[in-house]
Amino acid sequence: MNWLKIAAVVVGGIIVFFVANTVIHLILGLLTALVFVALVGGGIYAAAKVAGARKRRALRQASGYSERRQAPYRPGRARVAPAESPRQ
Repeated sequence: MNWLKIAAVVVGGIIVFFVANTVIHLILGLLTALVFVALVGGGIYAAAKVAGARKRRALRQASGYSERRQAPYRPGRARVAPAESPRQ
């Protein structure tokens, strides 16, 4: 009876090992696929963003559009023009 218990524990350990191995393999496979899809999607997004910026720049240059530069943002200062005082 003692050897039967030992054999049952060994067989149970082998089964648990194979089940855990399968679960870990599935999780790693899904994680790898997710990372791959994220990298491909990010590359497509970046390429579309660059192409769109290039197209906008070409349109601006072709139409003679002159871009007015805006003053850099400084924290604590308002971006609006100062109001004129009423004249009397």
